[in-house]
Amino acid sequence: MKLSDIQDFAWHPDTGATDHMTGNAGNLHSLTPYTGNDGVMVGNDNILLITHIGKATIGSGDSSIPLNDVLLVLDIKKDLSISKLTSDYPLKFEFDGPGFVIKDRITQRIVAGGRKQKGLYIFDGGSPNKILDKDPTVLFSNRFRQVNKQCWHQRLGHPHQKIIDYLHSQKFNTSSQSQLLDVCTSCQMRKSCRLPFLQSDNNISIPFYKVHCDLWGPAPIVSRDKFWFYAIFVDEFTNFTWLFSFRYKYDLFDTFVQFHNYVSCQFDAKIRIFQSDEGGEFAAKAFTDFLTAKSIHH
Repeated sequence: MKLSDIQDFAWHPDTGATDHMTGNAGNLHSLTPYTGNDGVMVGNDNILLITHIGKATIGSGDSSIPLNDVLLVLDIKKDLSISKLTSDYPLKFEFDGPGFVIKDRITQRIVAGGRKQKGLYIFDGGSPNKILDKDPTVLFSNRFRQVNKQCWHQRLGHPHQKIIDYLHSQKFNTSSQSQLLDVCTSCQMRKSCRLPFLQSDNNISIPFYKVHCDLWGPAPIVSRDKFWFYAIFVDEFTNFTWLFSFRYKYDLFDTFVQFHNYVSCQFDAKIRIFQSDEGGEFAAKAFTDFLTAKSIHH
C-alpha cells in the first residue's frame, strides 16, 4: 500500500482493532454523540477523537452482518473490524492468499467474505465511495482511554503536581484535562507523623471538672526575668487556658497548688480530674500526695 494510493471506506479486517471503527458517518445509522473520555490510539501514537457511536452492516441480504457500537472516528483512514466481530457472534475468519471468508463456527456455513487488494484484505460489499488521500494509511488502531491527572498521580506512585505536568508537557503521558490535582487522601495520610485521635464520648459539663496540664522547658533562650520553664493549665469545659512561667522545673508543684487554691477561692469549684503526660515532675511524691489528699484523680 503506497501513500499515493486511493483510499476507500470499505471495511477492512484488522486483528489489532479492539472495536468497530469508521471514518465515514454515511456507513452508520442510529448515531448518538459520544460523551466519554476514550480516544483511538493509532500506530504513530496519535490519539484520534471519537465523535459518535452508531450501528452498521457488513454485506447485504441474507449474508449481512450487523455491527453494534461502531465508533465514528473522522480522522481514521480505514474502517476496521475483526476482534469484536468474532466476540459478538459465533463466527471465525479463515484467510488464504487471494482472500478470506467468515464462517459460522457451529454450522461452518460461509456468511461473508472478502478479497486481497494491494496487500490489504477488504470486505466485499463495502461502500464504493472513494477519495484521493495522500496521508499515511494507519493499519493499526486500538481504543485508548484518556485518563485524568488524578489517575496518573495514583499510577506513578503519588508524585508532585509538577512532575505530572512535566511528563504531560513531554508527552510521556496523556490526560483528558488540565486542571490541578484534587486533594489526595493517601498523600495526606502518608505525610502525617501521628495517628488521628479516637472519637471521644466523654463530655464534660462542669467548669474545672477536668484540667489538663502541659510543661515545656527548658527554653532555648532564657526570658528577661530568668524564666526557663512554662506550664499551661486548660479547663476542658471552657477551654480557658492559664500560662505560668518559673525558673526551675520543681517549681511546678508550688504553681499547681497556687492554681488549685485560686480555683477553689475565686470560682468555688473543685478540680476532680487532673490530666498530664508521664513526666517525672508529675510523679514526684509531693505532687502525688497532694492529689491524693484533695481526692483528685490523676
